[in-house]
Amino acid sequence: MPLQEKLSRRAGRAILVLAIGTAASVSVVVVRTGSQAHAAASRPPSHQAARGERVHRSNRSPGADHLAPRADPLAPGLLILPRRNLPDPFVLPSGGRYYLYSSQTSLYSPPISLTVSRSNSLFSWNPTRAALSQVPSWASNGFTWAPDVRRIRGRYVMYFNAWIKKRYYFRPQQSGMRQRAECIGAATASSPSGPFHPVAGPPLVCQLNQHGAIDPRSFRSPAGLLYLVWKSDDNAFPGSRPTHIFSQRLSGDGLHLVGQRYLLLSGTPDLWDDGLVEAPDLVFAKGSYWLFFSGSWFNQDSYAIGLARCAGPQGPCHLTSRHPFLGSNDQGKAPGEESLFHNQAGWWIVYSPWSLYAHTYRPVALGKIDFGEEGPYLAKFSRTPVLASTPRHVR
Repeated sequence: MPLQEKLSRRAGRAILVLAIGTAASVSVVVVRTGSQAHAAASRPPSHQAARGERVHRSNRSPGADHLAPRADPLAPGLLILPRRNLPDPFVLPSGGRYYLYSSQTSLYSPPISLTVSRSNSLFSWNPTRAALSQVPSWASNGFTWAPDVRRIRGRYVMYFNAWIKKRYYFRPQQSGMRQRAECIGAATASSPSGPFHPVAGPPLVCQLNQHGAIDPRSFRSPAGLLYLVWKSDDNAFPGSRPTHIFSQRLSGDGLHLVGQRYLLLSGTPDLWDDGLVEAPDLVFAKGSYWLFFSGSWFNQDSYAIGLARCAGPQGPCHLTSRHPFLGSNDQGKAPGEESLFHNQAGWWIVYSPWSLYAHTYRPVALGKIDFGEEGPYLAKFSRTPVLASTPRHVR
């Protein structure tokens, strides 16, 4: 396959798959806890909360007098799965173990895979197996990315994006992957181990006028409302940047979008992200809403993790700095495709840098997030196992 076609799409997942001549899917892994960190500055937050949501603030961050030391910028985290190819990692703590879900890496791998931690530590893993074994009826096999799993009303709901079938979207005037588009769908299971089964009916989000929608993340607000956050895939179409990050309310069962769609953040062409923002994850911590995201092209050294502060789950969100929250370092270039989770030890971030061992691998790195008066930063941490018993609804 020509190199220009390999680089025609925005995301590491599709390009990785093409680079090795395979299709995409989503994988799941169960893990433990451990992490490190870095620093970031932030603007004062907006004082206008989104309708129906309260923004809780105080003059000092809770626990500000007991902050962990900052991590080494050259080695901010730990590679917990250094020799596995697990792009778009997502960790779900459940029942004393960790479940790590990640994107499909070939036409021969399951649409979504699962690896479960051997104990309550993030440093010992079982072999990877399938979590989602088939794509929805509207999707083509392969190119299934960005899993997110949440327990809703007694069952587990997985969000992901998949390649919509050619009969629904096809642009013959384009070439390669530019002819096709991704949409966001859902699947359910009775256990975090799966098997997950696609929900019948149309996709949750397509945005075909923006060349598709990818990178879904779920969020439950302090008021108990569910939201879906995602990225429009504008950059998959020539000359169609910046990309945008949106949010919209989910129904109580998490299977339908309701109400108005909100624009949270757009790429900034004259900054480090080059107008391309993706892989959003919205969290509420220390009285504020924080939007973590990846920016720039996944296969370039400039790819990095950014940070914005939001008025609420409906936005608006504003960058905390003109520089990345976490960029290339001695543990790997182009860190990104991040997600956050919470347990008894606090907040953690998992992400995929380019492997130090082989260019085609995206290992999983773990970092510890702490919150100072200026907002989140990467903190030092030890490898001590931490129980994974905290329910995910804290996100």
